[in-house]
Amino acid sequence: IHRPYPRRVLSALRVLLIDQGPRWDSRYLSALFDRDRRVVLDRRYRQVRLPHGDQELLPATQAELDRYDLVVLGDLAPNELPPEAQARLTAFVGNRGGFLILLAGPRAMPADYTLGGLADVLPVAPQLGVVRTSEAPARSGQVLRLTRAGEDSPVTAILDDPSLNRRLWPALAPLQWVADGLRAKAKAQVLVETAGGQPVVVLDRYGAGRVLYLGTDEGWRWRDRLGERVHQTFWLQALRWGLGSRLRGTDPQLQAAVDRSLIDVGEQVEVRGRASLADGRPAVGPLVVTIEQLGDDGQVVASADPAAPAARELELAPVADAPGLAAGVVKALPTGRWRLTVTSRNPELVGKKEQREVQVRAHRGQETLELSSDLPALDRIAAAGGGSASGFADAVRLVHGLTAHAEPKQDVRRQTYSLWSGPWALLLILGLLVAEWTLRKRSGLP
Repeated sequence: IHRPYPRRVLSALRVLLIDQGPRWDSRYLSALFDRDRRVVLDRRYRQVRLPHGDQELLPATQAELDRYDLVVLGDLAPNELPPEAQARLTAFVGNRGGFLILLAGPRAMPADYTLGGLADVLPVAPQLGVVRTSEAPARSGQVLRLTRAGEDSPVTAILDDPSLNRRLWPALAPLQWVADGLRAKAKAQVLVETAGGQPVVVLDRYGAGRVLYLGTDEGWRWRDRLGERVHQTFWLQALRWGLGSRLRGTDPQLQAAVDRSLIDVGEQVEVRGRASLADGRPAVGPLVVTIEQLGDDGQVVASADPAAPAARELELAPVADAPGLAAGVVKALPTGRWRLTVTSRNPELVGKKEQREVQVRAHRGQETLELSSDLPALDRIAAAGGGSASGFADAVRLVHGLTAHAEPKQDVRRQTYSLWSGPWALLLILGLLVAEWTLRKRSGLP
């Protein structure tokens, strides 16, 4: 099922979803993408393509695959993804900086990808000394829990209150199947695991890209009793994390990305850029980020110190195994609005630039956090409105004080009922007819 890519939506998010068949997790993800007009989704199911003689699931060339921003890979066996296709997918993540989502399944993912191909991209690996049988292990009622990294990650922050969010995950519907015999790799982050320690949600970075692993094919069970709240929030936040380093630009020769556009004071922003020549070769020369503070009118704020420049520069460092890609971290930004301009010092790219804006705020929004009672603040609010505030200890006195000056009030209401508005009139008529009929029969009348 292919939906053509609209040329008028130049910044559309292009998604490729490939799987053995339309499993529940794949179908719900497809529905999530279909609801967003900014997403161009290409679904390729092996069960659907084989009857038509088309066995190729991934695009035939690296350039075609690199046009996508996100690839969702389902439960496909290694023989269903040829080695050259796996190599293209590895380059899509490591070199292109794409986002890869891996949906586990009992057929092959990730158990059969232990060597070669996608083994380096996978954020999980087999546990040493654990022998896996050919059949999927039977499990029932596996309860989830957040790890320490999961408690701090925005991907699994379904609720704003950390304590409530920590209790939410074990309260979700237990999973009937989870891929077992696995461990997370050294640099990977396990956010959600089973009570037995099996990784369920794992994040990792590979080269210039990012990878998310879901170790179950029953993520759709998170919709039980809570509807789309947990399931949809999780995937939207996962997409925000994975696509945070999505390289974009008005010119294909210079592209840039920032991992976040809204941060707190003291946090840092990762900036990435890629420069290439007209023939597609990586451009020689460093990428530079110019950092400027903007005012409310969108203009650059002049420095308070005449001797200090209004802007500062940061040179991005090349990323290993990713030709043309460079990255750097911008730190110590005060509160306000900042503009980051990425340029290249290559002579062939003079005049090309990409700009991104970052907003630095003093405090996170705490609107939905559980707050304790602050009597002084309540007193100030009550006094401003001409009232008073009291604690539970003064509740009886407060009630008596409110009722002391209360006067009884009689509320007179009149309501007219129609005789025919209820069943009693009909029952009365029926009763009279039955009585008449009975008397006539007893009297021998017809």
